[in-house]
Amino acid sequence: MLAWIAGLAALASVLYDADLVATLRDEEVLVPEARNALASTTSGFRTLALVAFGVAVIAAFARRPRTRRGLGLIVAFAFGAALVTALELITGPLAPPMTTIFAPHASRGWALVPGASDEWMGVPVTINDQGMRGPARAIPKPEGVQRVLFLGDSVTFGFQLEDDAATYPARTEFHLNERSSAPVEALNAGVGGYSPWQEVRLLAEDGLQFELDVVVVGFVLNDVSEKLGLQRYGGSGRGFQLEHSRALHGMAWRSSTVRYLLRKRAEDRGAGDAFDRAGDSVAPTIGDLLSRPDDPAVRQAWDRTLPELGRIVGFCRPRKIPVLLVAFPYTVQLEHSELDAPQHRLAEFAKEQGVEVLDLAPAFRSALAANGGDLDALFLDALHLTPAGCDLAAREVAKMLVDGLYLSD
Repeated sequence: MLAWIAGLAALASVLYDADLVATLRDEEVLVPEARNALASTTSGFRTLALVAFGVAVIAAFARRPRTRRGLGLIVAFAFGAALVTALELITGPLAPPMTTIFAPHASRGWALVPGASDEWMGVPVTINDQGMRGPARAIPKPEGVQRVLFLGDSVTFGFQLEDDAATYPARTEFHLNERSSAPVEALNAGVGGYSPWQEVRLLAEDGLQFELDVVVVGFVLNDVSEKLGLQRYGGSGRGFQLEHSRALHGMAWRSSTVRYLLRKRAEDRGAGDAFDRAGDSVAPTIGDLLSRPDDPAVRQAWDRTLPELGRIVGFCRPRKIPVLLVAFPYTVQLEHSELDAPQHRLAEFAKEQGVEVLDLAPAFRSALAANGGDLDALFLDALHLTPAGCDLAAREVAKMLVDGLYLSD
């Protein structure tokens, strides 16, 4: 039997390839964490094959009658261990990755863990002791220093960027210090999955201690729709980041088989579409927000989002902290300029609030025209930026902050 396990494990190490795993995960291309897990799986199968083969050889040579009972126990134990190991190896690339950089938070749902250092979706990330990416900042603020707090989601955080200095807040700091005689510090308070209802709470709870001169709010279209799957909006989800947190799952994170079964159970329950159960509506997709701006579900989603964004402005105004809104485009908007209804809606809101909004779509279209339409040079996917894309956004934001007199030069 152990010989059979050795043979099957050896065969699995050959057949369990990227195309098969991508099909099982319903993905066209494997993300880095899945590729890493797949490499570990194939290596694990090879190890299992060698161990099982070794135990089988030992069993074959142990023939004396007085040892058969003990040998039987050893073989049974080895078989059980081999079965569990095989299940862990098979489900490894299919189970959601776990990380220690997120933890539950009483008022925001989830937050970054101060001092955490771990992988997030296959990329190493370090969080400073103040719960942000980048260097920790002195409190109280040194004399003469100007500080800009960047609120936002995974785009601001720098999803899939290992180097803190490559994120768009860090690049904005670099370009601001090129243009300003007074030193400027950028604080990257972006957290994956955040939308305005969480950002205003982060600002109120943690931001003011840094004695801010400006608040920059990165606005992404999924700020309108993604939160609608959360329990607080009538959905059944607890947030993608929190559901991939070891702090939430306790010991279960150690077993890829358990994580895989939990993931399948969540999928079978249909995690978090409904957000207006009384009206039997479903959350609008990004496509709906772009192409169906007058749809009742789209209007309702905006009506839930803009007041939350207004709370950030309302919090900063009496404290004399200027607010700049920055609208990040989806790549489809760069290819189809007519899909600009969200930017118009945001511009109308900004005018009502008496703040400015910087639409980055024109700058990205100009960059694409200059580089022959190479989206991959600027975007990692439909939304998240490469280091070059972050630098482009940072240049525009820095120019706006200086030319718009948000900061002294």
